[in-house]
Amino acid sequence: MHFTLARKLFVPNVAAYDFSRAVSFGVFENTVKLEATIYALTGGASSVTATLQGSNDKQNWTTVTTWSGLVTGYNQPAAVTDIAFRWVRLRWAVVGGGGAVVAAGLNTEHD
Repeated sequence: MHFTLARKLFVPNVAAYDFSRAVSFGVFENTVKLEATIYALTGGASSVTATLQGSNDKQNWTTVTTWSGLVTGYNQPAAVTDIAFRWVRLRWAVVGGGGAVVAAGLNTEHD
């Protein structure tokens, strides 16, 4: 299933990270593929890091994987398999100063 998590979202480089909404995994799904488009890096930003987090209660979040070095343009890093959480979300962080304009979607499937 495909979930759109951001459409031209501005992510500033601040201490408080920007989180996406939580999306539910289906009963048999265990794989996530990220599709991210970085439209702009502003004010000294050099790249974006997207961290996939998982939870079973939407209260306690655990890092599943981190995709770093996402730069301007379309990015489709390696899929993550064997995810055993009921919910997942993205946490954005900007490397360098300034901010970034991002769009992102997650594709979930059974592997």
